[in-house]
Amino acid sequence: MASHGFAHILYTPRLVLKLCDSTNPEHLDDNLRLLNAPETVAQIGDTGMCSHAQISRWMRAVRIHPSRMSGEIVPVAPHKEAVWLVYLKSSETSKKSQSMNEGTVNRVIGVISIGHRSKEIPPDVGWLVDAAHWSKGYATEAAREIVRYATEDLGIESLIAFPLETNIPSIKTSKKVGFVDGGRIADQNGRTNMVFVLPSMKWRANEGLIVNFMGDWDEVQEVCECTRCNGREIQD
Repeated sequence: MASHGFAHILYTPRLVLKLCDSTNPEHLDDNLRLLNAPETVAQIGDTGMCSHAQISRWMRAVRIHPSRMSGEIVPVAPHKEAVWLVYLKSSETSKKSQSMNEGTVNRVIGVISIGHRSKEIPPDVGWLVDAAHWSKGYATEAAREIVRYATEDLGIESLIAFPLETNIPSIKTSKKVGFVDGGRIADQNGRTNMVFVLPSMKWRANEGLIVNFMGDWDEVQEVCECTRCNGREIQD
């Protein structure tokens, strides 16, 4: 029997990963804050996403197609996108905590996602961490859990990461997580991206392949369904 969508909460020793709710304006605010931080722009460039409608369009455009998942997961609204906000557990929270209520968590320090940007490549895992929390292993910790979840729970057999060739921290993270060299691709701006694949994969990037980071699926409308943009109150 199919489960009811992606995992709402995932845990690592130091982090809580909470599934992004596309109707929650604060979740969209956190995504925009992380994407548009000066340090992030310096690493990955300006994505041009400045509004809820733009980030919502992008999240819809890179959804994982059900055919890519052999597990019994059926994404349901408002959690159809495999995007998790990364929270740092407070020092009072047990490393074995299995509930957001068993202690407190600090503000969002990052975001991690599984996306499918093009029919030409497998789904990919991507991450961003607030610059104030760099060099502490949080990206690696979150990425390891998402790779485990994607392969074991979602049944995704082919998964990649493709950081810019100039993004040395993300290249190091990809290797630490267990990815191996899978070739090179270019993005829509002509920049070269390193491709990393799971060791078990036979797929490799074709030379000359160009992939749109923003997704090349048929999703052109910039529409936001969050409660703020629609003038509704969030009901807990």
